[in-house]
Amino acid sequence: MKSMKRGKFIVIEGLDACGKSTISQKITAYFDAVMLNALPKSIKPWLHTIGKTEHPEATFSYFTLCNIIKAQEVNSILATGKNVILDRYFYSTYVYHKQMLNGNVPKEMMAIYNELLQPDLVVFLDVPQKIREERIRGRAVEIQWYGDAVSLKNDLTNSYFEMFKELNTNVLIVDNYSNSANATTAIIVDRLKAIGLDSCK
Repeated sequence: MKSMKRGKFIVIEGLDACGKSTISQKITAYFDAVMLNALPKSIKPWLHTIGKTEHPEATFSYFTLCNIIKAQEVNSILATGKNVILDRYFYSTYVYHKQMLNGNVPKEMMAIYNELLQPDLVVFLDVPQKIREERIRGRAVEIQWYGDAVSLKNDLTNSYFEMFKELNTNVLIVDNYSNSANATTAIIVDRLKAIGLDSCK
């Protein structure tokens, strides 16, 4: 009996307000994939309480647990042959908290991430800092101290690139400002087809 072909695992990364949700939805629809966000339903309610602590050590631990649980969920779906598009993974967790902790991150944290399920491809959506700031300030939602507030004060783009290099990540960097959403999607689709994803179109 022929074994089932394992699905591909794709992560959409980038700083706040770079268009991750929009692009994730377009890619998911194109390939009839399973789209997931970074927060597991089982512990999503915890974030409200943990967020009130305003301790980055607490949110770092929480989001790391989210990544571990999400990796297990993704692995189960891939085994069925479905492709998975994940909106953010451990890259954002590490980069944001490294900034909040002034670089004082235990080396064991990187070791944990290095042992987690690795994506077949990470797509990093690059948008200029000034544009992202305008988008964040224009949102009618509360600015989170562990999220939007961090990327408003700091351009963490290079921190992502350094992490990708350290982990030898297969990454596609796409300008999601100069390109329209459709143009960005087309670039990503071409790359995903090249690594073996089949279109449902």
